[in-house]
Amino acid sequence: MHTSDLRVFVGTYTVDTDSKGIYAFDLNVTGQNAGKAKCLVRQKNPSYLSINAARNTLYAVEESFGTTGEEGGLWAYRIHHHGEALEALGRIGSLGVGPCFLSLDRRNKTLFTANYHSGSILSVRLRDDGSLGQIASHVQLTGSSVHPQRQRSSHPHAIVVTPDNQHVLVADLGADQLKVFRLDAESGMLSAMPVMTISFPGGFGPRHLVLNPRRPFLYVIHEIASVVTTHKLLDRDIVSPAIQTLPVQPSDFTGIADAADIVLDDIHNVLYTSTRQTSSLRRFSVHSLTGLLTVLDDFPSEGRSPHALGLETSGTLLLAANLQTNNVAVFRRKSRGAPAFLESVEIPSPSSIAFF
Repeated sequence: MHTSDLRVFVGTYTVDTDSKGIYAFDLNVTGQNAGKAKCLVRQKNPSYLSINAARNTLYAVEESFGTTGEEGGLWAYRIHHHGEALEALGRIGSLGVGPCFLSLDRRNKTLFTANYHSGSILSVRLRDDGSLGQIASHVQLTGSSVHPQRQRSSHPHAIVVTPDNQHVLVADLGADQLKVFRLDAESGMLSAMPVMTISFPGGFGPRHLVLNPRRPFLYVIHEIASVVTTHKLLDRDIVSPAIQTLPVQPSDFTGIADAADIVLDDIHNVLYTSTRQTSSLRRFSVHSLTGLLTVLDDFPSEGRSPHALGLETSGTLLLAANLQTNNVAVFRRKSRGAPAFLESVEIPSPSSIAFF
């Protein structure tokens, strides 16, 4: 692999699919001539990945399903040879069912996960070498909302640390709430109860969220309602109620579009979202001062059910993991107009994208 190339790691679902675990491929920064994907390590349902580049460490969930009631897990891997190999550093149980998200604190000292099915969040201290240490806190969430099947109880789907490293934001799909917990950065412990809660209209289903690192704004994508909400980060109240709500599905689609992922290019002020039932991506412009969004266009994900998006750090390339068609689509972004589709990389049941 050349120094100008990217190493792309892809998490997958392995149960009842052809996938074996965590895959990786090389991608030139031009987006052309992507290498063939290779399974680097066999692992059950590594459906979400996160990378600690400072410690050459990759983290993966081992997602379990609510129908089984089995505890999920978290894995840590050492990245060797510029991403050509992964060495298992250990596994711990997630103390819940369905871990579906991973994030790191701002110091790369604590790892967080959300147990979707059992409704809890977990913080884990990391050792100096990046491997998994002791569990710092395990917090059970409570709540419900209006959807008779999907919102009978709390279902946290994402957990992200605020820029000041003093709070974590949790998107609770089951309760239609954004919950804010205090974080002790030294111990990695979370407060036993949320210090603030933002409630959304019934049936929104907050799924994923992204913070603007340059401006005090937060964006939340809602799975059931297929909308994105814009929020301000405030010194006193931490997070504002929604100041804007916009659809993320094409205007000619009716029904539940199953909104999935959201990524932000804070350099070029562009935000992207994906919806699975429409197999489409939506592009928004972001106002640099107000943080408000404007819909620019929709374009196909070049596959079915874009479960995850990946934005290369310079903002040149956009990737979409199409779960049902077993491919990761590579797009090159243009100064004007929707990104141009370049090529497709075959990977079974892709569900998460991480760059190294």
